[in-house]
Amino acid sequence: YGIREPAFSMTRTLTHLERLEAESIHIMREVVAEAEKPVMLYSVGKDSAVMLHLALKAFYPSRPPFIVELAKKRLLRTAQMLGRLAACRTDKAPMD
Repeated sequence: YGIREPAFSMTRTLTHLERLEAESIHIMREVVAEAEKPVMLYSVGKDSAVMLHLALKAFYPSRPPFIVELAKKRLLRTAQMLGRLAACRTDKAPMD
């Protein structure tokens, strides 16, 4: 008679993106568990936004147990560039 397989499966295969997310969260938790004073650099870019989102998911409902350090040089350069752009645009029509 043998063992019959169920008509449907209770588990589903993770997508590639879900596997990457799960692996990233696992690595983040492992680093926090092994480091004395973990720090995450944040530079206001796309990659930093993803890392912060993963950290929030990894340690939910608690706050991430590490310091988020801003990459100050990049923030300063961005602010200076925006200031120069605004100064160039003051005498012209607003950007569309």
